[in-house]
Amino acid sequence: MSAGTDTKDLSEVTHLDNAVGAKGAADVNEVEMNHQTHHGMDREVAKYAAEHTVILTPEENNRLFKLINKRILTYMLVTYCWETLDKNTLSYAAVMGIKQDANLTAVQYGWLSTIVYLAELVFQYPVNRMFQSLPVARTISVAVICWGIVVALTPLCHDFAGLMAVRGLLGTFETAIQPGFTLLTSDVVRARRTGADDRPLVFHYQGVMKNWQLMFMILGILTVVWGFTALFWVPDSPTSAKCYSEEDKRLMVERMRSNQNLQNKEFKWYQAKEALTDPHLWAYAALNVLVTLPSGGVSSYNGLITEALGFTALQTDLLAMASGAFSLTATLIAIVFYRFTRWTLGSAAFCILPQLACVITMMSGVLVAYYLFQFIGPQVIIQISLVTQNVAGGTKKSIAIAMTWAGSMIGNCIGPQVFSTSSPPRYLKGFAVCLGMYSLSLVILAWLGLSYKVINHRRDKQRAALRDGDASERPEDLDNAFDDMTDRENPNFRYNY
Repeated sequence: MSAGTDTKDLSEVTHLDNAVGAKGAADVNEVEMNHQTHHGMDREVAKYAAEHTVILTPEENNRLFKLINKRILTYMLVTYCWETLDKNTLSYAAVMGIKQDANLTAVQYGWLSTIVYLAELVFQYPVNRMFQSLPVARTISVAVICWGIVVALTPLCHDFAGLMAVRGLLGTFETAIQPGFTLLTSDVVRARRTGADDRPLVFHYQGVMKNWQLMFMILGILTVVWGFTALFWVPDSPTSAKCYSEEDKRLMVERMRSNQNLQNKEFKWYQAKEALTDPHLWAYAALNVLVTLPSGGVSSYNGLITEALGFTALQTDLLAMASGAFSLTATLIAIVFYRFTRWTLGSAAFCILPQLACVITMMSGVLVAYYLFQFIGPQVIIQISLVTQNVAGGTKKSIAIAMTWAGSMIGNCIGPQVFSTSSPPRYLKGFAVCLGMYSLSLVILAWLGLSYKVINHRRDKQRAALRDGDASERPEDLDNAFDDMTDRENPNFRYNY
């Protein structure tokens, strides 16, 4: 909870007459004036941004929210569905015989998981930098098409070298998804409104192709079809979308003013320096390493772990489908917790506790404990929302996203290696490491909350002093919301925790 969340939401009052002035912003000269006056406001945003705050009614705000979500939310849900399926196919293929058919050792199997995240780690910053100059949604859609082709071609590989090649390419193209969606949602989702996991179809048949080969081929083809569909259906930003009216575009831009940040495609070195020296960003990166290391290991070995408990290949796949349903349930539980508490860091800690219980009970071989790992889904969502809410400045946010997802890739790279060197079926060493990672995560979350509370309190006192003791928030506090200022530069910025 931030110091500003209990104040009146500026986007939920009445429409001011400044909207009339916003209509003139489409003029080229006025756009340039906005760009220069507001410290390099993005020109695309300047075309629709009013000089001062335009305040929306609750009805108008909800209408815009639903209008955006018809495309953006649907796009994200379906794409995440295919990414989860495609990335986890190796785990399901393991119980369908891919290890025997490709003559894979335990160490080689671990590397087939690691190479995906290693490729994502290598290409993480170049892709984030690329997003500052290329249309986000179209770039993501092209990446989806490419990784779908890679998945569909996987059945042609029959040895370790071939599988390493396609898994590396899969990681390369999937690099665009997480940071791309983070940028996409930061431009359309207000900070207060933050908050799918899928499991495989069951492939068991008798024919020329192996079960795992058929699974890769079908999922790959379906992914390509979705990529081409999204390429022509999803807008890159509200201001560039042809499916929205000019008036709606202006209102969508103003709706995001309270986020104190919107897209900016200019790279600024001072923001890059600030990002690399900000301890909070390093904390986010470390947090992602700690929580994804366990998930990287478990997601790669979940099929083998379940099978080792005495289940057949078919039963293992059916249990995986049940875990997908529980993942959805876990996400809904986390959303309800956040809606009641408005406590972002507390919600992240809330998701860690079931995973701690999972680690402890999994050491005893209890199947139900495996399902508690599904709280990793909402936890990652909450942690990414912390970055989008608490980092401002186009360049700084781009680097922050790269650092955060790089942390995820490092954790996912190490996770499979930890479990590959642990003895099946219990994998006690792997789960012991998970226990330590989750404990350290709770410490970092506590430090972030304390730090943000101190900074917000200091800024509130400074504002009160400037206003003769009146610390109440006013519309003019958001007049520089579209300036490309970092969270440290902007005295009106408040951290959400």
